[in-house]
Order: sequence, then C-alpha cells, then structure tokens
Amino acid sequence: MKYVKSLFSALVLATTMSLSAFSANAVVITQELIQGDNVLGSVEFSVSDEDLNSGMPSVFALADSLLNVSLVGYTAPIFVNNFFAEVDGANVFNGLFALELDATDANQNFFSFNFDSTFGFGQLVVGNENDPLNAQFFADVAFGKATYVSEPSVLAMLVLGALVLVRRRNA
Repeated sequence: MKYVKSLFSALVLATTMSLSAFSANAVVITQELIQGDNVLGSVEFSVSDEDLNSGMPSVFALADSLLNVSLVGYTAPIFVNNFFAEVDGANVFNGLFALELDATDANQNFFSFNFDSTFGFGQLVVGNENDPLNAQFFADVAFGKATYVSEPSVLAMLVLGALVLVRRRNA
C-alpha cells in the first residue's frame, strides 16, 4: 500500500509539473540585437499568458512590460522613452515581429531602434544629445534567436511541490 501511495504522489507531481509549465502567468522573452557576428545589445520583456492565449495573430507589448534593455559599451541604467514590441500570438517562441525603442542613458547618449519583420532587419542610431550630428548609424541590425522563460511563479510551484513530497517522505 505504501508503494501505491508513493506512485500516486509521484504521478500527481509529474502531472502538476507538466500542466503548470504550460499555464504560466507570463512569458519573459529575451531577444539579442545583432549586426553580422556582433551582438549590439538585448531587449527583455514579458508577455502575459492571457494575451498569448487570446487567439489574436499579434500581441503587443508596451513600456510597462519592458524588463531590461542593454547595449554593449553603454552605461546602465538606460531610461526608456518609447517602447513597442509585437510578437506572434500563436507562437511567441518565434520572437519579435516588430520593435520600436527610444532610450537614453545616464551620460546623455541616445538610442533609437526600429525593426520590422517585413524587411528582416532594422536600424539602430546611437549618439549623444550634446552632439547629435556625430551619431552612429548601424544598418542591417537583426534579431538573434529568441529565448523565453516561463514566469518564476511556475518554478515556485514546482519547488513547493517538491518540498511537500520530501516532507511527506520524511514523516
């Protein structure tokens, strides 16, 4: 009987783990900005599970969903003035369709990035607000492979379930 209870507990845990992995409250997407072989930076934002399961062909992420922006060679923090991202509502793992980003850093450097998947590349402009005529222009900037992580609450549920099993086993 003890083995049946252990088998049942393991089956319930495995089922919970597999179901909870697909029912996260949000997905965090990180996408690199690359030009040739050079990584210029990355953008990290979240998309709610409710939006992903809405059946809409496109899901839009606005400034409140932006988690992090990093650009190689520029100091943090980076202050975002404008952010807009579009992802495939049916398959978020394809990464971004479109991205608009305007930001500045603590040293008055400005960054402007526009990308549209219909062209397959975007442009990044980097300069200093004190000398805007000497801005750098990076053409043919593309996205690297999208990485995604389910919201941390899923991990918390799994850890909690494991702790319950360990406690039951020790009791």
